[in-house]
Amino acid sequence: MLTRACRRKMKPNSPYLDNFLYTGEHPEDQRTYVMFHGTSVEAAELIKKNGFILSRADISMLGAGVYVTRDIQKACEYPLGVSKSKRRVLKVRVDVGKVKIIDQQDHPMQKTWHTEHGYDTAWVPPGVDMVESNRQENCVYDPKRIKVMEVMKVNKKTMVFGSRKPAQNFATGPGAVFGSTGSLGLSSWSFSHFLLRFEICSTRSFSSAV
Repeated sequence: MLTRACRRKMKPNSPYLDNFLYTGEHPEDQRTYVMFHGTSVEAAELIKKNGFILSRADISMLGAGVYVTRDIQKACEYPLGVSKSKRRVLKVRVDVGKVKIIDQQDHPMQKTWHTEHGYDTAWVPPGVDMVESNRQENCVYDPKRIKVMEVMKVNKKTMVFGSRKPAQNFATGPGAVFGSTGSLGLSSWSFSHFLLRFEICSTRSFSSAV
């Protein structure tokens, strides 16, 4: 459980108090969540400098957009074909706007959720066989909705966030800060320190770069 000192350090409107979900939990509209994006060292520097660039619609599963995930272990595995030492994970804050769930291949709105229907984010839940890894995926159409918080190296310290099992549940419901951490897999102790680390890291945020 978060210590009193940790709670006092967090501001009442801190975005880190309500931005963690179970990996299979539907994100709510008009909320901000922490997500992750796996990329290369070189690409990470370009993103910090120039912001994200939309992927090509013709070769992307959900059409044009920026692909991010709440599953940090998945992010650590990208880009494919690049060694861990050359990978970086961007910890980002995402304003999801209006969210559309895409839960099957050849969904009628699979590539038109934004261009024809006005949604801001498409979400593929885990276990629906749309992604090769069968893990969850998010596609955000407007790069301005994504702010880079931190660039992390891919190592055991990074991946442990996704490997530990939660010790217990403190609350339930969307965005419950004391709830089970799902695929993030943080124990109650490490989750408290993870949140505190986020608050500290906010002083060196890259949000102005994107």
